[in-house]
Amino acid sequence: MQIGLRVLGFTAFLGFCILLPACSDDSNPESPSGIPVPTLDNVWPNEDGNFWEYELTNETRSWTDFTLYENAEDVPPIPPLQTLYEELGNIPEGPVFETIAGTLHMKFNGEITNDVGVTAQRKTMVIDPGGSGLWAPHLLGTEIWQKQAVRIVGFSLYTAVPTWIYLESNLSSGHQFQCDIAPGLADATMTGRVWRRCRIEINGTSLKNCLECFYLVDLGVQMATNESGELIGYLRDYWYGVVVYAPEIGPVYCHERCQLFGNPVLQDQPAGILDIKATLVDYGASTVGD
Repeated sequence: MQIGLRVLGFTAFLGFCILLPACSDDSNPESPSGIPVPTLDNVWPNEDGNFWEYELTNETRSWTDFTLYENAEDVPPIPPLQTLYEELGNIPEGPVFETIAGTLHMKFNGEITNDVGVTAQRKTMVIDPGGSGLWAPHLLGTEIWQKQAVRIVGFSLYTAVPTWIYLESNLSSGHQFQCDIAPGLADATMTGRVWRRCRIEINGTSLKNCLECFYLVDLGVQMATNESGELIGYLRDYWYGVVVYAPEIGPVYCHERCQLFGNPVLQDQPAGILDIKATLVDYGASTVGD
């Protein structure tokens, strides 16, 4: 069964999502070894040519508690951020339909100007092997990337205002920020919250004084239609996850969880959950344009 989603003026068939390695609290502001404290400048080094390579996995499961509502006003609100954060550490219920893996290459490569004249750094994301059906984490997001004095943001091709906020200069646990991801088109928002300072194990290496940030994207209440375009109910679509930033390295881990509707992988299931994981395996600097 394929479900179409009509979202406040635009229609899409959505498919997106991720899980976290051991990440423990690290309240010590600076370790004895001299590992730097996270700052807006050092949590994502952005010199041209900087690159990151990630082990990328996608795991799709059927969604056992999927519900359509008869009326839009009956659709419940999104759970609190704390609840979603805790859910992210649990394996979703339901059988696994597909698990695929590959490599994600991310790189700062020159500049780009969007259709309304915003010029910023160009951040490319390439999945290997191509055509494998792998999804990259949306939380590592936009191609048009800009580090400003008080925040790191992303732009769409068509907007003069940011459509994504990665971080703001306030990196205190609990600091929260928000923006519209489709200004003037839809009632869709992203919310970010600095969750905690932590230590994380990445491929046998312990990274200290990392910053864990939680993100939620709310696409609002949507009309669900069948293959014939007939209304069959309402639902709320959202996706969420975490990114862990290491000082002087950048994003070292991402776990995103999304909802799938009408995806061919799901066979006869109406909906599913996609977990996307990206774990750093290499980083450094290269010649721009390589």
